[in-house]
Amino acid sequence: KNTCLLAVLLIGCLISHINSSQFIAFQAFDWNALSSRTSLYPTIQNMAPSLGSAGFTHVWFPPPSQSADTQGYMPGEWYNILGSTSLASAVNAVKSNGMSPMLDIVINHRSATYKSSCDNNYNNFTNPDWDSTAVVKDDYVCNSSTQMMCQAGQCDCGAADTGANFCATCDVDHTQTKIQNDIMSWMNWLKSTYSFSSWRFDMVIGYGPEFVGKYVTSTNPDFSVGEYWEDDVDAITSWIKGTGNKSTAFDFPLRDTLKGCVDSNNFSGLLQGINPPGIIGVMPGYSSTFTDNHDTARNDRFGNTDQIEMGYAYILTHPGFPFVFYDDWNNSQLQPAIKALMNIRNQQNLTPTDLIYIDQHKQGLYSVYLGNANALCSGNTAMKLGTDSWDPCGSGWKVAYSGNNWAVWTR
Repeated sequence: KNTCLLAVLLIGCLISHINSSQFIAFQAFDWNALSSRTSLYPTIQNMAPSLGSAGFTHVWFPPPSQSADTQGYMPGEWYNILGSTSLASAVNAVKSNGMSPMLDIVINHRSATYKSSCDNNYNNFTNPDWDSTAVVKDDYVCNSSTQMMCQAGQCDCGAADTGANFCATCDVDHTQTKIQNDIMSWMNWLKSTYSFSSWRFDMVIGYGPEFVGKYVTSTNPDFSVGEYWEDDVDAITSWIKGTGNKSTAFDFPLRDTLKGCVDSNNFSGLLQGINPPGIIGVMPGYSSTFTDNHDTARNDRFGNTDQIEMGYAYILTHPGFPFVFYDDWNNSQLQPAIKALMNIRNQQNLTPTDLIYIDQHKQGLYSVYLGNANALCSGNTAMKLGTDSWDPCGSGWKVAYSGNNWAVWTR
């Protein structure tokens, strides 16, 4: 018990606020929906009133630009916005229903329009226009240890990559002032033209965090999150600090730990040392939590319907900035529980930097007190996961909502 209290106090000392609003984001697409991004926009527009009334604060849109792939994650001509009129209508609907439109920003890599004369590789770009110098000099082609997207010695290439390689198309040299200015100009254009007001940065492991910090400072979004797809808590917190604490990061370590615990009915992993797992255990004010996204849902689904409910029972009551996935919200079996948990989060004022007190974390049971909880039986909310029975101690508790192997109490 004393260890759990120490964890609460330590979290309270470590938190840094980006904002403390009742944030709940909706990812407005899955991978299949990206097969026609222009058809997706009217769907988002039609969903906007119900999303706003449910309590969502942000709606995450997919990458908008012309792209070498259908889904938009290999963008080429940044200013060539597919379905621009329907996109604008969808964004306006989101804003008019009290939510912030969040755009997926893919700037680690870019698909070229033309081959260069120097090495006959696709590394010349249009809209905005760049030549081979925009491509990092050590950008390996897939399945090759020698061939580069820009062949140094034949072409003028950029500096060395500041992150991990993306082999399918050209990695952008973010060290150059011109490239930085073009990125910031485009993002500010997206703000002024389409009224986007928050960002999701794709594949931030591919370039230095200091550049994300610079782009966030220039564009001043109300929220920012980076996709650093690793389970290494230290690496992700280092990235967050590298941005100058300008952005949150998706909490992949928490997601994967929680998934394993729910699947095995063994919740011992939900207290690691003296902290909860993942980024919420060390920097809760910079953790964006989720159960699934367009990538994980394809081949690493969080679980069955009951298990997914348990995942939301956790992330919608715990610290961090929670995201709800498109497929889950559109599942008639899941939506009632998600909606109820969202209402509980808002009514009980469970914030991204809330203090929690973990009671049990073992085979068959995880139990926790939330809502400024600093001791056993404290707080205004309690939650349990697992097959074992449990009830909160103290007076005034009522079951607010429950499902198979999970329950939430409030008072």
